[in-house]
Formats: sequence, structure tokens, C-alpha cells
Amino acid sequence: MAWETDAAATVAARNAFAPLGCEPTVKRNGRQFLVEKTPLGRVEILSFPGHVLVAVQRPPAGGAAVAVEALPPDIRRHVAQNRLQPWKLYSTPSCDLTLILSELAGSPQGSGDAATGAPASAEPWCPYVRRLRREGELVGESRRGLADQLQGLLAAQGEGSPVPALTGPVGVGRRSVVAAAAAELKLDAAELPLDRVFLVERFLQTPPELFLEIVLAAGQSIGGRGLLVVSDAHLLAHLDESHRRHALRELTRLPHAVLVSDSASGVDVPGVAAMACPGLGAREARRLVGLAHEGLQVADPAMEMLCRAAFMPGVGVVPVRLLYMVRLGLSLVKGREGLGASTFSPDDAAPAICLARQAWDAAPAPPASADE
Repeated sequence: MAWETDAAATVAARNAFAPLGCEPTVKRNGRQFLVEKTPLGRVEILSFPGHVLVAVQRPPAGGAAVAVEALPPDIRRHVAQNRLQPWKLYSTPSCDLTLILSELAGSPQGSGDAATGAPASAEPWCPYVRRLRREGELVGESRRGLADQLQGLLAAQGEGSPVPALTGPVGVGRRSVVAAAAAELKLDAAELPLDRVFLVERFLQTPPELFLEIVLAAGQSIGGRGLLVVSDAHLLAHLDESHRRHALRELTRLPHAVLVSDSASGVDVPGVAAMACPGLGAREARRLVGLAHEGLQVADPAMEMLCRAAFMPGVGVVPVRLLYMVRLGLSLVKGREGLGASTFSPDDAAPAICLARQAWDAAPAPPASADE
């Protein structure tokens, strides 16, 4: 795996090193981070089971003594080959990349964003996990109500308590609901997509052991104020009952965890509190389009056509499908003479719906005229 620039970690590093007048760059290779262009020279942050080692070319004062002989052989070799010195050893449950960068730069913990006062947030170090970010307003009365219910379940979550799960088709807004609940609780949400895990070749050889190892690593990488969002949870059905029970038990031991599944049947097991994520009604769909495309005038017949095409029985209008067809329609009318970008007519909606249905293989749906 090649080194790639980590934008979020680079922002955190530059905030931490700003008082020293330098602008470092952070690169990532799986669980390893490389911090370049610092007054300390080359800095590497290396993860191995249970610990994170910070090795520095020119270590600052104040580092804890690290027994080199206690490090794994491959870590010792890597440090020696790159002429680095072990500076500090962290335990993974309490490890935070922002804290490490702040301590390296000599700045106080949790200095955060100068404009907002919020703590800077770095990406989780577990390579399977990605930060879950919320953008925009959560539209839909039923979806806001679901976010409130989820917020209550997460606030009451403790070891041995049920793991909440949101079910529904792709694009209905399950992650948006989770992100809204996490924001209210000031939790840092990170997603563990199981489709990444189940496509790893090694999983076919030792599935239960690998899955449990990844769940533990993911939980440790996001810290105590993190929310682990396990998506594609319907894939848990590939585990036998015993191993699935062990996996859910490990999730209940995390401070906060939630499952996201395409179907209720995939998470219809003891220890999971499943809730269906609803779609939108017609008026809510128009509001969503208005928020996403400010100033766009959608003719009533065009909106009705879009709602019919994005409607799923028992769910409602699926937000992602609706917005995709609007974007597709706008892209198709670009360049047409006499048509402004502020107008969306049935003639614009028809080809967008036709192309979208080819991708989704969706059968004609009943009208979505009634709101939730």
C-alpha cells in the first residue's frame, strides 16, 4: 500500500505546529502515519496490537521511556532502518492522533479549531474505518423523530445493552439519521463498512477471528467519545450463530455503536433493537430539492414525476434517488439554448428518470402524493 496524503490529519498537524511557524504534511499507509516537514525531522506513528508508537528523528523533550526490546521485531527493524528513535508509546483505547500531534508540537491538548473552539478531528487509524460526516439539514419529520429515538438509545447504551440498528434501502438516509443523532450527543461518528471486511481474501480463511479483530481495532481507533457505525450489517448473516453472538457482544462493550442494514432480516437477532428508516413525503421531497439546489424552480408536474420515480412502497420517496435524478436532469439540459439553470420542467425530468431506471432496474411505482 502506497503513502497517501491524509487531508484531515494534515489540517490537525498544521493547527498543532502553527505556533512553531511550520506547515507539516501527514501521509497515511494503512495504520501508519508519516509526518513530514516538522522541526523534529521525520516523524512516524506506528500501530501494532494494543499500542501506538511515536518514533521521531529528533525527539522533543518529555517523551516517556520506551523499552525497545518490548517492541515487535518488525517495528524494531523499521525504526532502526529509518534512523528513528522511539519517543512515546500509547495504549490504543486512549490514543488520539490530534493529542499525539499536539504533544509533539508542545501545544496543550484539545486546543481545537481557533474559529469554532471545537477539537480538531483526525481520521481513525484503523484502515477499515472512515469518518462519518454530516452535511446539511436532516429533512423529514419522521426521520427527525427517528434521530431522536436513536439519540435516546445511544445515550442509554452501556455494556450488555441492545445495539440499535437502522434498516432500509440504500439511499433512504440511514447515515444522515445516525450523523444527526451523533451530533446532538457530540459523538464523533466513524463507519466500519462490512463490505470492505467481507471482500478481504483473508476473511475466507479465518472469518470469525478476523472479524472480531477488526471490530476491536475499529472501536479502539475512535476512542471513548466515538460512535462506531457498522454498515452493511446484513452481511453478519454470513457468520454462524455462535460467532455472530460473539461479534454483537463485542459491539455492546463499546461506549457507543449502531448497525446499519439493508434489510431487517439481516439484524433480526437477539441483542439488536432494529428500527426502519423512512423516506420522504411529497412536500418534504420538494424541501429537500430546494435545500440542495437553492434557487431552482421545479415545475409541479416535474416534481410529481420525480417523486413517482424515487418512490419505494412501504418507504416513501428515497432522498438519494430523488437528488440524483435532479442532478442528472440539470446536467442533461446544460448547453441547451433558451433554458436557464433555474428552471426544471417535465421535459428535463423524463430523460433523467429513464436513465436512472436503467441503473436501478426499478419497476413503475404508485404515486407518492400523500405526505408522511
